[in-house]
Amino acid sequence: MFIRLIRTDFKRIRYLLLPLFLCTAVLGASFAALAAFTEKVIYQDSSPEPVRVGVVMSIDSEYGKLAYHFVTEMESYQNTCEFVTLESEEAGREMLQKEQLQAVIVVPDNILSDIIDGTNTPVTVLYREDGSLETYAANEVFVSTSSMLGTSQAAIYTALKLGRNLELSPDLQARVNTEVNTLFFNYVLTRTALFDKTEVHATGLYPVRDFYIAAGFLLLLSMLGILFLSLLKNNAAAYIKKLKLSGISAVQAGISQWLTITATLYGIYLLLYTVAVIVSSAVSTHFLSFHTMALPAGLPVCACIALITVLIGKIPVSQAAASMILLIVVFLLAYTGGCLVPEALLPAFLKPVCTYSPYYHMIQLLCNSMF
Repeated sequence: MFIRLIRTDFKRIRYLLLPLFLCTAVLGASFAALAAFTEKVIYQDSSPEPVRVGVVMSIDSEYGKLAYHFVTEMESYQNTCEFVTLESEEAGREMLQKEQLQAVIVVPDNILSDIIDGTNTPVTVLYREDGSLETYAANEVFVSTSSMLGTSQAAIYTALKLGRNLELSPDLQARVNTEVNTLFFNYVLTRTALFDKTEVHATGLYPVRDFYIAAGFLLLLSMLGILFLSLLKNNAAAYIKKLKLSGISAVQAGISQWLTITATLYGIYLLLYTVAVIVSSAVSTHFLSFHTMALPAGLPVCACIALITVLIGKIPVSQAAASMILLIVVFLLAYTGGCLVPEALLPAFLKPVCTYSPYYHMIQLLCNSMF
């Protein structure tokens, strides 16, 4: 009789297939659009304009050319500063007054060779008198670079003094001198070579777009649970009485409903995932690639959503009230689980409870399997 009940529930679900497919199409398109533009919608592009900096520097010498080349093409400076070569300090002061520049650097001739031989030749930096954020940013960049140059200078002196203390031959000492200067200045002037480049996202290991694609799958399946409430609520008293007379308890009826909803949601998940992979391969962005692990990963997700739907469906309220309760519960679980707002951006008092939300584990499972 229990198997017959499951078959009956599947037959009743057939009448929901058209609304399910329509809702899946509408919600899927909506979540796809949000995932595609989520970085612009949620995390606005706030890339600052580069600070225009004038440079008065003689690049006739080999050291001057080396320094200018390294600084102007350094990745960190390219993202921060736009360098303008000036003929003289007077031209720089004039452009500062016209607010065409945020700062002017006046570099003495042979600055690097002076550092090497111990002559501390100062570099003059002229700022606009507006106290703007760009001015402070330029100042911080220059202070950072000067401190690194000072550290390099101290390290060079230490290495050369060590060579003299070891009483190396003149030829070997000269080679050490050249190698030490080259190594330290390369490390200072190309600072990014000292570190691994790692992208950090508020969404953790996964880029924002990938995270919200998985979140879209989870939220879409959760929203479809509202349609199944008609299956759980619209049971005639005669039908319920017949089940009892046939020996079917309320627990068995709930298990049958849970199994049928889980299977239906999983079928929709497989269909949605297949369509998304096909669309992804048809467009140039390739936002979603096929992964075998994504297929079984959807089953526990659908089972958990079905369980929440069945439990709320058993609350003795009307279908409309149950739909409202389910919507609120899904929103709260998704929010506290880091699906709507990543865990890193949640309020401090919610972060400790985030990992206890079932939606937290479901979004992690989908991300791990899809990407």
